Amino acid sequence: MSHRLNKYIVGLVIESACNQSPSRSCRDTMAVRAPVRKRFVIRLAISLLSLTLPFASLLRPVLAAQPVRDDASNTRHSAVTRGLSYVASIQKNGAVGECRQNTVTALFVLACLSSGVSVDDSLHGPNLRAAGDWLVGRSANHFFGGEEEPNTDHAIAGLAVIEFVGRLPDDAGNRKLMEAATGILEQTLAMQEASANVEYTGGWRRSAKTRANDRVLSAWYLLQLRAASLRGLRVPKSSIERAVDFISASQKVDPAKKEEFGGFSVDYQGLTVRHSSGAGLDAIALYGVEPQRLESAIGWFERHPPRWYGPQFFESNFFAIRGLYRGRALDHGVAFANQLGCVEKLIRERQEPDGSVPFPPGHGEPLIAMGKGYSTAMAILILNVDRGFLPVDQDETASLLNQ
Repeated sequence: MSHRLNKYIVGLVIESACNQSPSRSCRDTMAVRAPVRKRFVIRLAISLLSLTLPFASLLRPVLAAQPVRDDASNTRHSAVTRGLSYVASIQKNGAVGECRQNTVTALFVLACLSSGVSVDDSLHGPNLRAAGDWLVGRSANHFFGGEEEPNTDHAIAGLAVIEFVGRLPDDAGNRKLMEAATGILEQTLAMQEASANVEYTGGWRRSAKTRANDRVLSAWYLLQLRAASLRGLRVPKSSIERAVDFISASQKVDPAKKEEFGGFSVDYQGLTVRHSSGAGLDAIALYGVEPQRLESAIGWFERHPPRWYGPQFFESNFFAIRGLYRGRALDHGVAFANQLGCVEKLIRERQEPDGSVPFPPGHGEPLIAMGKGYSTAMAILILNVDRGFLPVDQDETASLLNQ
């Protein structure tokens, strides 16, 4: 990362901080509970750490468990490299995928960034730049939803654009990204359900046509809000609390069946499933919900190992592995190491000669229609969970904000 780019990011954060006064609206944010000066210093440090990517891996806490041996790490790196090459090979004019291109292209951007790829990279840098430019140019009003899954598209594409802030070599390009990030955040906050009935509301709906809030979708939005706050954008604390409370409400803290304990269901009442449990685990780990809930969620995953089956293999494990990584201090990283090792084995054994990762059986046609660009990019994001190149994956930054 160039010295000039670091100076640019510092300038953005200073500009953002100078435009904020120590008013009640400032205090009602996801910033740390500290005076404005302390909040500014912490955000400034976070922005520098987040965007000096080559050094990100040095920032992990001492307690971080080593999930795999060095030889396995090399094997994992090889699977990631082959996967990136595949997705880059199917890119057309910057976009990836034939269906729901906003989401698939955004996942490719995130997969590149999570692998440490920069726009100056000789191999995939041009692909990353083309994908980022294509994505930013897709919406004049900073909403990225398509016809099929509009709010999911916006959640994932918005996350990718915000994570792309500061990655370009020119100030004008980075300022354009920051403006886009601000607009994305405004759209996201406006879409959140205003009421706070934790059984049914507080998160986000899949579209304007649906009435129910969706817990897994809300977990994507919580990641987006975290990314925005790490860029110095103001995120109302009440928005975070409503979404986390909504997701947490479906966790089974006193179930009739012991095997359900700690897991999450799709609805407020119902059986626990891996898809919702992964999203729930990551949400409570990311935003510091009480340790007892986190510990019980980790225990649920210890009793429910991953298997190569749908209907949401990639999304389930994307969230589950991240939540286990964030919560690894509670069990010295044992559950994280076991689950990541298992998921990695499932992916590597089925990765095809061209580097693509297929869909497991049990997936529905809408997901399969997104193609192997989706499944491969998601597999890369799962395998890269502990590399620390994505700011939202750097849990040490989250701990600073939660002081």
